Amino acid sequence: MIDHNLTHLGLNENYEGEQIQPSERGNLRVPSTLRQFIIQANRAYSPSALEAAQDFDGLKLTYHTNNTLGNFMDDEEEVGSYFAVKFIIQPEDFAEFVAHNGDAFYDRVLELLSKSTARGVRGNRGAFLGEFNRENHADYGMVLVTQALISTTVFYNDYRATVGFPGTNAEVKDVVGSIYQTLVQEYPELKLEMSYDIIETCDC
Repeated sequence: MIDHNLTHLGLNENYEGEQIQPSERGNLRVPSTLRQFIIQANRAYSPSALEAAQDFDGLKLTYHTNNTLGNFMDDEEEVGSYFAVKFIIQPEDFAEFVAHNGDAFYDRVLELLSKSTARGVRGNRGAFLGEFNRENHADYGMVLVTQALISTTVFYNDYRATVGFPGTNAEVKDVVGSIYQTLVQEYPELKLEMSYDIIETCDC
């Protein structure tokens, strides 16, 4: 069931975490596996599912033009229904962070993943954030690692949405960079590294 393009990221469909389901009355936060999020994304956030919903649910869709940054290239890689983000975190005091600040940091990351703040495309989006895993990194030593998936459909309310944002590599880079800047400002005691992968998901 898992998208085959995710396997190179080392993600298992049973990877546990939490997902956000966007809602204008307050985003729904539910325990989830990666597989459950992908099913939700394909059924509720993919272009084909949303286009079908227009006919019976009164949903109004806008299609992102992929040029909000003014630097869209015709041959630029196209983003699918979601993209992946990896977080590597190294606190100054590992035990202190895990015991007292880990949950708050996780909550803040999930909140940032589920909100689009880009000009002209502000709203809520679906997201999955996996549990933190401890790893002994070759360069950094002991770190916390987590992976996320972020939907590329932004909901303004329950009946209006924009499909396809971010839609290009440049736009994904901008979204991830904005989340990174917020986190390093709010948690200056953490060493934080973020990277992303574009996933060419099937629209199914």
